[in-house]
Amino acid sequence: MKFVIVRHGQTSWNEKKRFQGKTDTGLSKNGLKQAEMLAKKLSKEKIDAIYTSMLKRAIVTAEKIQKFHKEARIIKAKELNELSWGIWEGIKLSEVKKRYPELYEKREKNRFNFRIQKGESLKMVKKRIKKILSSIRKKGNGTVLIVGHLNVNRAIIGTLMGWKDKKTSSISLHNASVVAIEVNKSRAKILRASSSIENGNLPC
Repeated sequence: MKFVIVRHGQTSWNEKKRFQGKTDTGLSKNGLKQAEMLAKKLSKEKIDAIYTSMLKRAIVTAEKIQKFHKEARIIKAKELNELSWGIWEGIKLSEVKKRYPELYEKREKNRFNFRIQKGESLKMVKKRIKKILSSIRKKGNGTVLIVGHLNVNRAIIGTLMGWKDKKTSSISLHNASVVAIEVNKSRAKILRASSSIENGNLPC
């Protein structure tokens, strides 16, 4: 079975480095261009199903891709929604560092388990991701494209590859990035990645 894991196109909050999480922001003009270019790059890929989160930025990216894959149905799943940043949502990264220096330092020391007030941890996200991946795999073989978000996609890749928590939490995935992973009963391997996915420091 093959998974093609895509991060949505850029939003204005990505550009301004705001923590957006579950806030339902749309794609920026640049993000729409990224999604259209991505769709063309994936136009010759065999895709049997398309999964996306319930958030506009992922749905629109998925719709752009589906234009070249009419036979693939778009399935929206709340399990694929981005990690909630709670009280940090809408705040710029630079401002978070000023207003919450101790909390930010705590987060940097343990990204996988850190949970902000009214938000989620990556550990919590991975738990729900495991459930939906299990459901997808039970449906059979083929190629499944998933349009997700930075932390959701970290959890997906880390789960499929069997990576440790620290490595999972530091995966780098830029907007409109693509990672293709082949999975069988005994192992998983990365077939391609549009950019280096290790040692990332992307905040939101």
